[in-house]
Amino acid sequence: AGANGAGGCRAGADSPLGLMLLTCRAGSLAHGAALDGKGLSPNEALAEVDAEGQAALSQAVCRQQGDVAAALLDLRADVHAKDNQGRTALMLAAEAGDRTCVSLLIDAGARADACDAVGRRAAGLAPTPELRSLLEEQAARQAAGRQMSLACPLPPLAPPPKACARKLRLDGLPARHPRDYMEELLRLMLEDYQGVPTPEGVDVAVDPITLRPCGYAFIAFGTEEDARSAERTLLAESSMRVSLA
Repeated sequence: AGANGAGGCRAGADSPLGLMLLTCRAGSLAHGAALDGKGLSPNEALAEVDAEGQAALSQAVCRQQGDVAAALLDLRADVHAKDNQGRTALMLAAEAGDRTCVSLLIDAGARADACDAVGRRAAGLAPTPELRSLLEEQAARQAAGRQMSLACPLPPLAPPPKACARKLRLDGLPARHPRDYMEELLRLMLEDYQGVPTPEGVDVAVDPITLRPCGYAFIAFGTEEDARSAERTLLAESSMRVSLA
């Protein structure tokens, strides 16, 4: 690893990490400001890579700078990005034996079951049995979760709701009877009016706490024409207060 960190990471002033560090003080990045000399925003600098394909997050991890890595993750650095050898930041943290950076990356959603260009996972790069075991368990959990999602796909989206039928509101109804009784009574009553088309639904409004009727109801019809026909008939032939809802 040497002074440059695990895997030969380099972080000079012109490297992706060097660019990010231009706005970094004590591990805290300045959001939104252009970076000195490059005219890049932090988001643009996050996507910059060096000759080895490593972005700022991977370089911070190589240098075992957990505070900088945490700040980069706060800026939504890509935890899944790979360098030219297919290594993710988690693999580099594992290779460096840096438990702090490993935990940061796992918490940020890094995949422990990802493989590099030669098929190695982060666990295979870890120098200690403890860290290797942690990464193997995480990889197993992620693999199991992926298999479960494939075995139990999300149910298909429900068909779009039917266009809302036009409704009438009936006011001045008695509130002393149960809801079911009132709804059946209204259905029977509407059948007696020849100018009222068969409704699609009758809904007596009730108090959400007591469930007692509130004295009004909604009558749903399939078309606006049916609703208006029912309105005209009920206004002319009944004593109820009727209005289009």
